[in-house]
Amino acid sequence: MAKKEQDIPVAVNESDAHPISAFVDHQARALQEAGRAAISLIPSGLRQHGWNALEESAKGFGVLVNAVSDGVNDVTKDLKREFVPQDDKQDDNPKE
Repeated sequence: MAKKEQDIPVAVNESDAHPISAFVDHQARALQEAGRAAISLIPSGLRQHGWNALEESAKGFGVLVNAVSDGVNDVTKDLKREFVPQDDKQDDNPKE
C-alpha cells in the first residue's frame, strides 16, 4: 500500500527566481527528503501494520459518530413529541 510520492518541482532557472522563492523551494525539498529519510528508518511491516491500525481506528470512530448521531436524532424526536403541541384535528366544515 505504498503511496505515490510527489516531488516538489524544481525552479527552471534559479537565477531568474526570486531569492525568497528559491529559499522556500530548497527548504521544501529538504523537508521532503528528511521525511523520506525518517520513513526509511521504519521497517516496512511496522509501517503496514501502523497504517492498518490507523484505518481501523478511523472506522471505529466513524461507527461511534454514527451511533451518537442516531441517538441524538432519537432524543430530538422524543422531545419534539413531548413538548411541541399537536394540532387538534380540524373539522372539514369550519364553524361560522
